[in-house]
Amino acid sequence: MDQTELLREVVVSALSDGRHLKVCGQGSKRHYLPEISAEISAEMVSTVEHTGIVALEPEELVVTVRAGTPLKVLRQELARGRQMLGAEPPEFSGLGTVGGALGSGFSGPGRPWRGSLRDSVLGIEVINGKGERLKFGGQVMKNVAGYDVSRLNVGAFANLGLILQASLRLVPQPDHSRTLCYELDGEAALRFCRQVAQQPYPVTATFWHDDNLSIRLEGAESALDAAEARLGGQRDATNGLWSSIRDQRHVAFSAMAESGAVRVICPPNAPAPEGLDWSFEWNGGLRWIWTNALSVNIAEYVHRANGWAWQLGCEVPIESGQKQIMRRIKQAFDPGDVFRSPLNLLSNLDGSDAD
Repeated sequence: MDQTELLREVVVSALSDGRHLKVCGQGSKRHYLPEISAEISAEMVSTVEHTGIVALEPEELVVTVRAGTPLKVLRQELARGRQMLGAEPPEFSGLGTVGGALGSGFSGPGRPWRGSLRDSVLGIEVINGKGERLKFGGQVMKNVAGYDVSRLNVGAFANLGLILQASLRLVPQPDHSRTLCYELDGEAALRFCRQVAQQPYPVTATFWHDDNLSIRLEGAESALDAAEARLGGQRDATNGLWSSIRDQRHVAFSAMAESGAVRVICPPNAPAPEGLDWSFEWNGGLRWIWTNALSVNIAEYVHRANGWAWQLGCEVPIESGQKQIMRRIKQAFDPGDVFRSPLNLLSNLDGSDAD
């Protein structure tokens, strides 16, 4: 019996016995999630053995890959053909898997310029709560059938079913990359990013922390030279800067382990928070506030910034109207409530609709 059938049998058995399942890869995002209530017994079902690239079509810029495949392995294989996932999903030091990336919906530094991970999903195969293998979407951009259902599973944290594999759109790797650095406070860094965004510079990532702004430029060397001549700044020769930001190993994220974090999605032109320890990515569209509590001050700031905040390790805040829609979707995919996650909500953690 192959891995797909084994996973399906686990779901069918759980449905028959009235048991709950919690889908997990290598647990790289455990620190993001609250513990499942002790009153709910959920058995672990792992996808780590369900690995491998099913199909790679470089000329079509499409890859079909199983959920348990480590993102690091996929990235290395795609790099052979000078291709990549545009959203740069976090690999978390090699532990992140394709299924975990899709389940969480997290995207990395390139998200505003190359699209979110959700944007790259062309098709998906899942096992729903009835034990059925379902395929949605396709492997080419022209196939529009099931697009919404495919992407519905991205960011659902396995509440709708177990992702078996997905077909993902790729982008070419850039020929050259260069990082420019500036000493700016938070408000000045946001303002500078807005100014840069109004011009056709080849920017593919921004990050600000501790009065230091980094801007990544990618493309033809002549284009980078021209952009640098106009933007100024100092070149950063640090190896691995953007992978450390992608995987949250940068020194800024040490505050996450020490004091926790609140992840804020807001318009890039929102004002900088005052009196708070913070950093930003995505031209200011993603802001990290380094604290272990969603305080009144933070809540007021998020409201003023027209944003959305999630305190890591806690439930995701969802409005009541959205919850009703999400429950109906959950009922359609998993009427027996087989799949449980610590969030137990169909949510959009990438913030694709908020920024």
